[in-house]
Amino acid sequence: MTQNKHKRYKITIVVIFFIFFFVITAQANKPKNQHQQALEFSQEVSMDYLMNDVLWLADDARLGRASGTASEDEVAEWLIERYMKLDLSPAKKLGLSDFTHNFEYHVYDDAGIEHPAFGKNIIGVIPGSGKPNKYLIVSAHYDHLGVEDGLIYNGADDNATGVAAMLEVARVIKKSGRQPEKTIIFVSFSAEEIGRHGSWNFCHILHKNNIVDNTVGLNFEMFGVVKGSPMYVHVWEQQTLATQPIIQAIKTASDALNVNMITSFDLDPGSDALELLNCGVTATTIDVGGGDRFEYNHPYYHSPDDKVSNIDQNNFYQATQIVAMSVWLLAN
Repeated sequence: MTQNKHKRYKITIVVIFFIFFFVITAQANKPKNQHQQALEFSQEVSMDYLMNDVLWLADDARLGRASGTASEDEVAEWLIERYMKLDLSPAKKLGLSDFTHNFEYHVYDDAGIEHPAFGKNIIGVIPGSGKPNKYLIVSAHYDHLGVEDGLIYNGADDNATGVAAMLEVARVIKKSGRQPEKTIIFVSFSAEEIGRHGSWNFCHILHKNNIVDNTVGLNFEMFGVVKGSPMYVHVWEQQTLATQPIIQAIKTASDALNVNMITSFDLDPGSDALELLNCGVTATTIDVGGGDRFEYNHPYYHSPDDKVSNIDQNNFYQATQIVAMSVWLLAN
């Protein structure tokens, strides 16, 4: 080998070494960077934003946000305004030109006569950068039980807290100026309390537009445990190993924020995530204080006493930090 060839050979070896070192280092740092970014998002969660939204949604003026009422329509318009202020985009890949997904369902009166009813899911997206055709659905239902026997069922815990947490996650991500790799679809579901009609109809447009196979979903439900409850988050495994990546993201966030997490292997007993699961989307629900101690931590469930004054605000705040971090991990 000549001297010049020997030098070129040595230079080539050095170059290959540095390329190999750069690739290995980049791969090693990528999860760390994502974890750090997600942790930073969790620190940007604002109690003021959370409580302002819950106070508005669960105010007596909303009359309990019952499905198919003018009060629910008012909340839908408010959500559209919030989506616009957050600079979310319409879900054009779902065939929507604006934030409203209108749908029809049927209800029965006291005489057993069927009547048509109309609902509105409010949908907005943050487009993905590297993997825009892979999707993460972040959802919460905004309806509740309305007025019964002259009593307003405000639904502060169920589910003004879930909606407020979803809006706060969107705000934190948009504020950061960072774009997720996957497209995040934010869905405020209507008509959950009377049969999950909003999520059932949403599944139809997912199938119609071939957006099922590349999609996972995380549903927020009841983050407002009663004051003094122990803090832990609870996730349904849905009797499938397919939800494990979602659960692992939540576990990573919970550990980073020193909050306990428990899981239930069973199927979600009836939230919108179950409807998503039934239509082929790997989806689950996260709540606070659920599982075996649900009735102790949510004593005002579906009662007129489900009011803002009964919510443990610190637990609500910590849960929102966890989902902010989890969503960023799942979207990247």
